[in-house]
Amino acid sequence: MGKAVITEVTRMHHAYICVGAFHLELKKIIRPLPFEDQNWNIKDYKNNIFRVGNLINCAENVREKLLESDNPHSHEDWKQVKPSKIGSFTERKLFDLLKNYCDSTIEMIFGAKIINNQYLNTGTGKKSLGSIIIDSKNFKFDLQDNPYKDHKQLRGQIIDHDKKIYDLPVTSLDLLNQCEDKRNDIEYMNKKFINSKDELIVRIGLTHSFTGKGKFSPRNYIQINGLIGI
Repeated sequence: MGKAVITEVTRMHHAYICVGAFHLELKKIIRPLPFEDQNWNIKDYKNNIFRVGNLINCAENVREKLLESDNPHSHEDWKQVKPSKIGSFTERKLFDLLKNYCDSTIEMIFGAKIINNQYLNTGTGKKSLGSIIIDSKNFKFDLQDNPYKDHKQLRGQIIDHDKKIYDLPVTSLDLLNQCEDKRNDIEYMNKKFINSKDELIVRIGLTHSFTGKGKFSPRNYIQINGLIGI
């Protein structure tokens, strides 16, 4: 049995969360998943099992035959019984651990062409999770209209090392909760998470395939899963 530290927890629909973790023995990012369901429930976040920085136990991975051979998430999928919290990392300790496993650019995370600085065509991405390190001055939060919902959407604007500019939705449960608790106060978000930091590890992930209700071929959109700053 191994150990992993939680690197990101993202909000999903219907009270689900998606969890990413760094496996300490294998030196790789995994997505721990339950046997009996597609994802963990948000109650497992509320009861403090799945929080960024938590150290959890990892059972031996049980691979299942994937229904989609072009699913980039299969690179990290890791079915196991529900883990327990066995320790915790400070933000600094987590930053120091992950900094050696970051990619140089967002495009290098996925090893595929990013279209319109927003998405990959399904089947082209080599994995679904990764991160980059940037100076804090190259990131800022913004609040924009959500074309699919009746409320504002928290987004992050990134200037990458290759000078490409990304404007991506934030799915980090911690960041979304903070923003909503502060009534969408972007000035507060930038001050607390950006302006007070020198460097940021930006956790980046892919959505599952999306077709816009049949309007286009399947694609995987890029999203911001979290920030780890020092």
